[in-house]
Amino acid sequence: MTIKIREPNRVYISAASQEMDRAQAMMGQIAVCPTLTNSHDWTKSFDGPRIAERDIAPRIRRQFSEADIRGVMRADFFWLLAPGRSDPLLAGYHLYTTKGAWFELGCADMHRRFRASPVIIVSGEERFQSIFTEVADFFFETDRIA
Repeated sequence: MTIKIREPNRVYISAASQEMDRAQAMMGQIAVCPTLTNSHDWTKSFDGPRIAERDIAPRIRRQFSEADIRGVMRADFFWLLAPGRSDPLLAGYHLYTTKGAWFELGCADMHRRFRASPVIIVSGEERFQSIFTEVADFFFETDRIA
């Protein structure tokens, strides 16, 4: 694998939208690192009151999805925060679900097959929940270690 040496390296952080705080925390860490930059901060699309994605106007949904895909394609590193478990103290303890993060992982993998990047990283306790995380180059037990 060839890793481009460019500073700053661009990182796209993908996560379940239910775990936006987790994504924002990692994007904050990237923002203070002089050798890294976020290729796209998708969490800014959700400023204001949260509404279900299905209730967003089609034109806006398209804008959001295209911006996210461009962020994946520009990235030198694609980092999937594997969807975690909801708080076990709450009723309905379960794995968070996401369609977008899995789609983005597929985009990153396909883009890498033609461009030799991005490097794919998967972190979190549930990093092996899907066979498709096996396309990753690196696995980390926690986001902090990654």
